[in-house]
Amino acid sequence: MLLRAFAIVATLTFAAALPADAQTLDKVERVCASIKLKVTAKKTLAKLKCEAAAIMQQLADPAPECLAKAEQKFLAAFTKAEANGGCVSEADAAAVETAVDTFVQQEVHRQTTAGGPLPSCPTYGSPCGSCGDGMCAYHEVYGGDLVCVSSSGAVMTMCTSDTQCTSPPICVNVQAASGCVNPCP
Repeated sequence: MLLRAFAIVATLTFAAALPADAQTLDKVERVCASIKLKVTAKKTLAKLKCEAAAIMQQLADPAPECLAKAEQKFLAAFTKAEANGGCVSEADAAAVETAVDTFVQQEVHRQTTAGGPLPSCPTYGSPCGSCGDGMCAYHEVYGGDLVCVSSSGAVMTMCTSDTQCTSPPICVNVQAASGCVNPCP
């Protein structure tokens, strides 16, 4: 039930990309938008299920075949929707995939890490937080959400996801490097 709620939240998040007044869309545009939103919700739910299974089995990462299946179904359905024509936005599968992946990783972090959401900050590279050495960095990937992290205890290792970090628990991208760091509230 909780996974379905997250999928609904994700769908509503992606709905923001549609024009404010969907009533102005013609029928073909509405059909395409509707299909793309449903496909996005299915992908989100499938990836959350992969993550949930990994958590229950105490695995560091979800099974690659589980994630691949979610990706393949999404791409096939998304491509088919766009091939039918009439979409308001086209060739945006990669952007939607990135948004879903970011959402899924944030929810995994939120549900598996004590302390709730990561501390946010407004400007990349700026000082932040109350830990004394806080710096604003991109969470997981360059261009992702900005989070406030501490540089003390950082382990500069290649990472693209929090699931690759144990202690410290957060993967960030700082300039041309990535590493595992602690949050700086």
